[in-house]
Amino acid sequence: MIGSKITVGNSKWEVLLLLLDVHDIAMCPVFSMAYTIILDDSVEAFSESFSKEFPNNSFKPKMHYLTHYGSHGRNYGPLINYWSFRFEAKHHYFKDAANRLKCRRNILKTLI
Repeated sequence: MIGSKITVGNSKWEVLLLLLDVHDIAMCPVFSMAYTIILDDSVEAFSESFSKEFPNNSFKPKMHYLTHYGSHGRNYGPLINYWSFRFEAKHHYFKDAANRLKCRRNILKTLI
């Protein structure tokens, strides 16, 4: 959508494209050994380009977890089968409800 508006050779844009490659492979519904090896290579390329492009920014723990995606894909299969996105959404709803109600006496009965 906005790729045509980015100048050719923009290194920050290249870092974003590498991250999107990692995302596309990691969220793939079917994995093979080749995908996990490509994922390892893509994560390594992203890590190197990120540290070169943003030398003052440190790696966040979530960025470190990317380095384990390839081995987890080899051991457990497609990573999308193990994500907790829906749990986090439901959990956020109940945390928000508990904060609004301000009733901590029996939190389980309150939220049911």
